[in-house]
Amino acid sequence: MNPQDLRDELALLRVTPPDNSLRCCLYLQRISDAHDFFHKKLAQPVNAGGLGGGYDFVKSALQDPELLNQFCADLDYFLAPAVSHHVRQNGGPYQTFEAYYSHFFLNANYDVNVSTFFRTYQVTANILDKMASNFRKNVKEACERILNDRLAITTVFLPPTTATLRSLSKIKSTGSDFHKGGKQVLLLTFSVQNRVRAGDTVNVEDSSLRLVYKPSDLEADCLIAGNSGVVNSYYNSQNVNFNCISLFEELNIAIDDAKGANPNLWLEHLPTYKILPIAYTSNQAAGLPVNVRRAYGYIEFLQHEHKPGSSVLGYYPWGTSDFKIFSGDDETAICSRFYKIIGQLSAIAATFSMTDLHSGNVIVKNHTPYLIDLEISLTIPINTIAETVLYSDPNFGGVIGRRNSPEAFYHELPGVLPLEIRRQYVPDPDNMPQNRMYRVSDESLIQPADYAREICRSLHDMIDVISSAYVNGHLAAWIGRVSNVLVRSLPFGTDELRNILTRVASADNCLNAGWLDTDVLQQRSAAFDTWNANHASDPTFLAMQDAFVLTDFQNADIPVFYTRIGETNIVDSNGAVITCPAAIDRLDNTNQRVNTPFTLPPPAPNNRTTYYPSSPFTNFVVNTQLQALNLAASKTIRINQLVGDLLNEFGMANAPTDVNTILA
Repeated sequence: MNPQDLRDELALLRVTPPDNSLRCCLYLQRISDAHDFFHKKLAQPVNAGGLGGGYDFVKSALQDPELLNQFCADLDYFLAPAVSHHVRQNGGPYQTFEAYYSHFFLNANYDVNVSTFFRTYQVTANILDKMASNFRKNVKEACERILNDRLAITTVFLPPTTATLRSLSKIKSTGSDFHKGGKQVLLLTFSVQNRVRAGDTVNVEDSSLRLVYKPSDLEADCLIAGNSGVVNSYYNSQNVNFNCISLFEELNIAIDDAKGANPNLWLEHLPTYKILPIAYTSNQAAGLPVNVRRAYGYIEFLQHEHKPGSSVLGYYPWGTSDFKIFSGDDETAICSRFYKIIGQLSAIAATFSMTDLHSGNVIVKNHTPYLIDLEISLTIPINTIAETVLYSDPNFGGVIGRRNSPEAFYHELPGVLPLEIRRQYVPDPDNMPQNRMYRVSDESLIQPADYAREICRSLHDMIDVISSAYVNGHLAAWIGRVSNVLVRSLPFGTDELRNILTRVASADNCLNAGWLDTDVLQQRSAAFDTWNANHASDPTFLAMQDAFVLTDFQNADIPVFYTRIGETNIVDSNGAVITCPAAIDRLDNTNQRVNTPFTLPPPAPNNRTTYYPSSPFTNFVVNTQLQALNLAASKTIRINQLVGDLLNEFGMANAPTDVNTILA
């Protein structure tokens, strides 16, 4: 195979690898295997490993070349460091990357050359093999579930009496992390047939339905921000008592009551959307361990579009936009409503321990902010507004962030000698964060600080509504309903865990088959030292034990941890309880490996064996953050503290007089 042969093969596969397509020669077979799997293997009968008669329904999506393009990007990200190492050792004599690839790989000995490369870089080979297998399995499992769930999807997301799912026309890999055996979030587009009656005539029209498929438990999301009517309707039809009224819906009832008594409150209805949890966890028996891998579900795709139409003297009479304000729009009214809702969401997040609300998890639709990915909720104490991540980072904070997370990729530097591959970060292609509002006239961002009063006043009024609902017992049923619901636990941030896998595959470590064990040991040791210096902190080192993370990393997965509401233990990606041994394997201050005895402290009984000393939902949400709203004095302290946090975030003064002034 020569460079042109490779380009011809990629054209046949209709695949566009990132950066230099010649680098793809080292993972071409994995792409070809995936292509054959989606085009041929899955077309076979079920007993031969295919989808049988259901294949026609998903055929268009499986044969869409875009499905393989993200797969290429995932593979390339972990391959490029090994190539970079190889280039450092062998690329000196070559003036171009094409000459380098032609000499070492793309020649008459292509197959042998690739095999020789991966015999040297076995760590990289293992990661690519696992990712390739996981990618295929995840897409196949998603298709199997979709085929089984067509009635549920139609019932919840379409008017079932007038619309029919015709086919799955597109699957888009999000590029999100792989978890729990290679599972990954996917974006789905369905072809829909609509029956529209015009007088005595019924016309058939085509449209599309976009959903998010998440191979994780969506029950917490549904119980916080979901539209309960549709999910209850579906489960009632299946003789299942899902018994859901979401927190936002419960609070909307309380908002209506409060505004009925005082129409001048700075409150708007909270936005909800359609979320369908399937195989959710609370319907499993209480306690741990728990099967965390069976749960999945579908989420309404929240459209974030801008269609300007044609300009007429600077105006756009036919324009529509979810997040931009046209010259003829009432900017003050639109933004006032938008930031009132932001203030209300800030109050709810601080009270119900909703965190990880970065710019990627706030979506503006119809000039309204929606919160997504709420599985990291109900367990983490929120002492300051920054801990919600709505305001904590000028780049990625959910309210103040200016851009989405940049995409990391490896780029071969043109015209640079010796040859070099460098990791680079690029922002989202449209460079428009989905969490912000803009003006069409000059593309300028609307600044939240300009609406600080709306945010602070609505936070104040929302806290009052939450307090009243809680004191009057209107939240009691919801608090009881979330018992045994599965939520994410964060002994380590996702970035910290992802960086371990990235380091394993790095140019510095990809030849060291023992580096993973070493890196995990180092992280466990650092976590133990942090806990040992402050026994009031969570014993995060327990989650970094080999038994609970090595298998994930070896499978090219990012480990994840969960707990059930009401529990004091956490579990790993298999649902196994994180145990508390008598001693922990770590490095001491002389870098010697030691087994250090330890005892977790009270308030639980001496020698407790649970990760948390008590249920974090009960302790932090119910007994602390909600209870603080039970008495007027403590509620005022909480409001003033949160408003002071907001004023700090906006670069404003936050003395008591300033807090009182903005709330006046």
